[in-house]
Amino acid sequence: MLIKGLCVMSLLWWSLAQASWNRVQYVEVSVNVTGRHCTYDNHNFTDKMNPNKTCEERWCYLKRKTVALLTCKAPKPGCHFKEGNRKFPKCCKTKCHKSRQPCVIKGTDDLLPDGQIRNSTDPCVKYECHNGNLTVTKCVGADDKKCESSFANKTEPFPACCGPATVCVK
Repeated sequence: MLIKGLCVMSLLWWSLAQASWNRVQYVEVSVNVTGRHCTYDNHNFTDKMNPNKTCEERWCYLKRKTVALLTCKAPKPGCHFKEGNRKFPKCCKTKCHKSRQPCVIKGTDDLLPDGQIRNSTDPCVKYECHNGNLTVTKCVGADDKKCESSFANKTEPFPACCGPATVCVK
């Protein structure tokens, strides 16, 4: 039993390095043992089994009279199990969708969807949203009280409302 336990631990350690096992949960339950067979859920087996081609495994420990139930952990929010390989533990691999957080435009509390750009007239700025991070681009010299845009069309959205040139006085 010690050798089997060491082999199982070595296998688990090696398998964890393969990253498929990080999505696996392990529960040990007491079972009836008959001769060299564990009995669990109307199945008799000696070592390990994959019941009905499901994404789980059962390992028999005769001397402890237990069965280890290995199943997939629930996927994280925004993730789902990958399709295809149903062999355990590869069937526990997940695929996650990129989180797409909108941005809130201060002052108006408008939501700007992720990946979108909005050119504004008042204020004369460009808003860009990247996964919840809002970037605001202002006209050249907009923060300098000594500067003023020339030939700006204040009724048009950014960048037309900036004008073709900026004049600054000393």
